[in-house]
Amino acid sequence: LYQGNGEFKKGIKLFKTELKKDKFDVEILNNLMVLYRLNGDYREAETTCTQILSRDPGNAAALKNLSLIYYDQKKFALSETIAINSLKKDDKDAALYNNRGMIRVQRGRYVEAMPFFRKAVELDPNLLSAHLNIGAIALRYRDYETAEKHFGQAVKLSPRHAEGNLGYGLALSGMQKAQDALAQLTRAIEIKDSCSAQSETARVYKYQLNKLK
Repeated sequence: LYQGNGEFKKGIKLFKTELKKDKFDVEILNNLMVLYRLNGDYREAETTCTQILSRDPGNAAALKNLSLIYYDQKKFALSETIAINSLKKDDKDAALYNNRGMIRVQRGRYVEAMPFFRKAVELDPNLLSAHLNIGAIALRYRDYETAEKHFGQAVKLSPRHAEGNLGYGLALSGMQKAQDALAQLTRAIEIKDSCSAQSETARVYKYQLNKLK
């Protein structure tokens, strides 16, 4: 609950209290590592991971989290190496395929990233980030049909997601569905947590579509 509300420090405090009962509880250590990473405490996250891997070198959850820790720090080569090793332990982890795709995106290799994102969606149809990634790359190459499909799914999974709503509106406009695009872009503008850049982009497209109308 704390993680879902962005109250990472409260979650960290709670897990640290629980560890007093058993300092080698792997589930709690993995959850604690996630919160450290989300809070930007990378050194603590790596230390926690070391605790797990020193006792269980093949722990798939710890390896996945370590890969994400390195990714967040832009250590992409390390992140991918860990992800590959983790997938050897668990080749059904959608988040790791998504992570490998994101590493390709960071290197500007968008076409190479797509198979990883598609594999992630195949394994977990409800993985929001993978749908957003496919939609964004599809928009980049003006594949509006694919963008509409995946941004549409992202909006179903998270109706108030700013990027998902904006991407869905842009995909609809690219498909010449002006009325639907206008309605969708209006929703994107109205989302309170939408950043100013996204909101402004939506306003520009809405203005252009109104002119076409």
